[in-house]
Amino acid sequence: MISNNHSMDDFETEEDEPWYDQQDLEQDLHLAAELGKTLLERNKELEDSLQHMYATNQEQVQEIEVRAVW
Repeated sequence: MISNNHSMDDFETEEDEPWYDQQDLEQDLHLAAELGKTLLERNKELEDSLQHMYATNQEQVQEIEVRAVW
């Protein structure tokens, strides 16, 4: 089993390193948060739509069953 007990302290971030830009990291974090929020909202919309379609389908099945009995 692989242990993943790393903390942020394990990763050194030197401001003079070329890949490290605090402003870029903060912007990336902000964009990731916005994307996550948008995906959650879209997922909720899709779930609601699916529930509506399921209910409509159930009503149609019941109507077909009633007509089949006649």
